[in-house]
Amino acid sequence: MLDGLQLRGHKPHVESYFVKANDPTGERAIWLKTTALCTTDGERFAEAWAIAFRRDRRPSGARARVPFDDAAFSQDDITTRVAGCELTRHHAKGALGAGPQRVEFDLELANVAAPLYPLPTRLYSLPVSSSKPTSPLPDARLTGRIRAYGEEWRVDGWRGMLGHNWGKAHTHSYAWAQCNAWDEHDDVMLEMSIGKARIGPIPLPTWRMFNLRVRGVHYDLSHFSDVRRNHGDFDLASAWFQGSNELITVRGELRADVEQTAGLHYENPDGSICHCLNSKLATARLEIELRGRAPMVLNTRRAALEIGTTNPHHGVTRIA
Repeated sequence: MLDGLQLRGHKPHVESYFVKANDPTGERAIWLKTTALCTTDGERFAEAWAIAFRRDRRPSGARARVPFDDAAFSQDDITTRVAGCELTRHHAKGALGAGPQRVEFDLELANVAAPLYPLPTRLYSLPVSSSKPTSPLPDARLTGRIRAYGEEWRVDGWRGMLGHNWGKAHTHSYAWAQCNAWDEHDDVMLEMSIGKARIGPIPLPTWRMFNLRVRGVHYDLSHFSDVRRNHGDFDLASAWFQGSNELITVRGELRADVEQTAGLHYENPDGSICHCLNSKLATARLEIELRGRAPMVLNTRRAALEIGTTNPHHGVTRIA
């Protein structure tokens, strides 16, 4: 089952489950994550992450690492327990950090859309991709509470999602974006990824995958033919993309404020570091043209934008 833990034995592997959610005002957001890591030496660890975002402050949060045997991951479904933090498809509960970096959370998740598995089904079982993405809960609603910055946040219907990915290593450099909270429309979900993978020092062709749901209809621009036709690129603070097929044309751009971006160290099995520049308060503009309908232009300040880079001189403050 794709939603369960894919780590088997002691082969190099990194795997994560993560949750993100935004408040309706666009002023606050939360990002939670649990990770299973097996190094090239066969050592296995588990990590838990919690980062809070507030527009007038720098991100706040922490990471904890424990031996893998002290954590719990289900191979049948989404159930993880790491360092006192629990994450399942139905709830997230725990606390990390101390003092001003402490983040506490107790949240219930309810999904309103079908799962999203962007790759062809056969590829998920083959060792051919550096990172295999899925979104078991691509359009979730969260309720509960968060305590961050010394404040109590009431969470009542925040828009969010739960994702899952795994592979032999993090993609060498990438951009990933997701948004289901737009100012002008209540029923549009975007997930976008651009990856620049390598085999050793040899760069592979850039891949670009886009998925949208508009008024409950799924538009998939992640097939092999789409990946060749799609356009897009990114830098350390922004991403832009364009794709089309016989049903839809989509153009988008996203930008993150460096002061509202969390610098995270993602360790690869070989010990190298992927620097994740993580924003959950990014701005986004999306243009959608559906065949036979008037164009739509959407804007938000509640987009998720993550940039992965091996460049340590990215200028973003490291949080965890």
